Amino acid sequence: MKHLLILLLLSPFACFSQLPDSCDVEFEFTINSESRNVKFTQVVSYYWDFGDGTYSVSEEPNHSYSQADTFIVCLTVITDNNCTNTFCDTVNISLTEQTIYNLSGTVVTNTSVLPLGFALLIQKENNDYIYKSVTDIYEGHYSFPDIEPGMYYVQAIPVFNITGLYYPFYLPTYSGSRLKWQDAQSIYVYSSNSVHNIQLCSFNGIITGDQSVHGSITYSDTTLYEEDVFNLDWENDTPIPNPLQNAINIPVYLYDATGNCVKACLSNFDGEFIFENLAYGKYFISAEKAGVVSDMITANLQTSGDSQNFYHITLNAYGFLGTNDITVDKNGFIFYPVPSNDIVFVQNRELSDFTIYNSLGEEIEHYSSDVKQIDISGFTNGIYFVRSSTGQKSYIIKK
Repeated sequence: MKHLLILLLLSPFACFSQLPDSCDVEFEFTINSESRNVKFTQVVSYYWDFGDGTYSVSEEPNHSYSQADTFIVCLTVITDNNCTNTFCDTVNISLTEQTIYNLSGTVVTNTSVLPLGFALLIQKENNDYIYKSVTDIYEGHYSFPDIEPGMYYVQAIPVFNITGLYYPFYLPTYSGSRLKWQDAQSIYVYSSNSVHNIQLCSFNGIITGDQSVHGSITYSDTTLYEEDVFNLDWENDTPIPNPLQNAINIPVYLYDATGNCVKACLSNFDGEFIFENLAYGKYFISAEKAGVVSDMITANLQTSGDSQNFYHITLNAYGFLGTNDITVDKNGFIFYPVPSNDIVFVQNRELSDFTIYNSLGEEIEHYSSDVKQIDISGFTNGIYFVRSSTGQKSYIIKK
């Protein structure tokens, strides 16, 4: 595929082929006899008529024509003594071909191609990693057509519609077959058709158990979260309303105590993630996005009650910051992060109204069951209690 690119650089000092036959060349000057200073007349204004209905008053304009054709270009100049003259010439514009750049490749497992998945295109500009678009991986193939030349990374995210236990477990993988963006291989796209294949990373064991780890991700820095890419239902290519700034479609990795990545998932439309069927033990959680540093959040599953812990990750200017300081009451409320200075997020599993009281038992604010976050920036520092309409009570803490 070729693009039409037409650019005309014009200068008032260019040589025109259709100058009048009797073109007088002259200049005027005035002499100060005392200082012997000579003032020469100069051009004070320019007026270009490009012949396609557009104009310019610049001295040396650049002009792009939208189509190939023959145009009569005229330049009118006015000097500082109000002398006016016009010169015209014929300009023939022809097609100029511009290369279109494409990037494609194949994503493979240990034994075959990846049947279904998604591929993310990430462009590196200076020290910034910018997510440009997402596309389907179908029968192992992905393609990003008509992109700018430059340095890119691709992250392949596998989708397996498999229930039950199976191995190996394939993980989101960057170009160069690397798990983390710091180790990914850059792809230089400077030819019309660049190809980069990806071998998926995998965990080749099975973990079984009745424990689970779950949490959520929100973002406060829109410069690190490309909403036009992540706030989409990738399968149907439709936008997802996201007023609470949930971090959607973010890969989350689960590592075991030895540092092996054993599972991965994407945060859902509510920004939540969950790892199920885990054995007792020590795990680490880490969100993954190119160009963003991430905390390793410890999740200790030592008792059956540890599965009730809720882990919250915030994406801000410092990266993915995590905490497991979450208040969970007996009625199914989850409040995070705790402590907080401004916004506390609410998950209301039993859908009951709730009221906030201060440490003196005075009612501060009543909320309906559909509230998803509360602004405590106007609260004074201290401990605040939350009582649901069913009578159950928990507390939140503000620093």
